[in-house]
This record gives sequence, structure tokens and C-alpha cells, in this order.
Amino acid sequence: MASEEFEFLGFAFRKSRATINVAAKSIQRFKHRIRELTARSRKGYWRMSKTIASGVGLTHAWLAEQGLFSMKPLWSELAPLRRTA
Repeated sequence: MASEEFEFLGFAFRKSRATINVAAKSIQRFKHRIRELTARSRKGYWRMSKTIASGVGLTHAWLAEQGLFSMKPLWSELAPLRRTA
């Protein structure tokens, strides 16, 4: 992590460009957790992620109950600050 960047609550803030990104540690923890959830099969987690069961079982509501949330609303909310809206 560069001296121009700091992490807070799972997000990485960069001073030079005033950008907000998901921290690398948070992404790694998320990927690890997803792999744990889909690893209960002889199929790999990538193949399991494309099954109907994953789509039905891993709903937005269930993911929210697990403490995960969609980045889409936050991304849309911050669009005017990025001047990409």
C-alpha cells in the first residue's frame, strides 16, 4: 500500500485522485468466503457459481443477511463525484 493510499472500513482511499476502491484485503476475504460456500461439491467453485442452485440459493437477500451488499447502488450514488454519470 502506497503512502498516498489508506484503508478504512474495507475501502481504499487514494489522496492523489480522490478515488474510493474496495480494499485488496476485503476482496481477498470475499473471494475466500465464496470459495468456502461453493466448495461443498466435487465440482470447482467457478463451475458451481453458474448453476441454477447458486442463483436460487445465493439471492441478494441471503447475501445481505451474511453481511454482504451490492456495490451497484454505491457506485451509482458516487457517479456524480467521478463525473461519469
